[in-house]
Amino acid sequence: MSESRGALMGFEALRSAGAPYPAHAAVNGSEWALQEPIRPCAGGCGTVIHAGRGRIYCSDRCRLLAWAKRQEGAAKQRALPGQSRVERAFRDWIDTAPGRYVEAEVARLAREDKAAGDRRGEINLYLALVRRASRGLTKDREGYACNNSYRSLLARRLMARHPELAGYFRTRELRGRP
Repeated sequence: MSESRGALMGFEALRSAGAPYPAHAAVNGSEWALQEPIRPCAGGCGTVIHAGRGRIYCSDRCRLLAWAKRQEGAAKQRALPGQSRVERAFRDWIDTAPGRYVEAEVARLAREDKAAGDRRGEINLYLALVRRASRGLTKDREGYACNNSYRSLLARRLMARHPELAGYFRTRELRGRP
């Protein structure tokens, strides 16, 4: 036992002195190859780990603690109006011919339903009807003719542009907005 303890103490002395780690270390008189590089834990706990297979933390607990430290100073970023990826894509799409066509058709269908006595409109239904009627509609860069991600933005735009449709669609708060 004293031999293995002496070998480990020698290794620790080399490590603490800043010497490069040997390729082989003698443990109990036999050669034991260090096949994985040795480095300190990235969590800052001071543990030395074998960094094989991309390991940088000594344990899951240390990884979670390091993640929590990084999250403390990070403030949640809120999307400003017109700044989210979906809103930018919608703005680009609505200015194209297919976007204007979809907007006009949905507005027409909503006006017809409101004139028939409906109190609320269903943007999903109107988009499905436009999709069904216009199979040759040009697709956007994601490959959709009427992208479902644009439903709430389209409903808001219709209610803002057409006074007769104000309040016709139910909408929720947009995510990330105060």
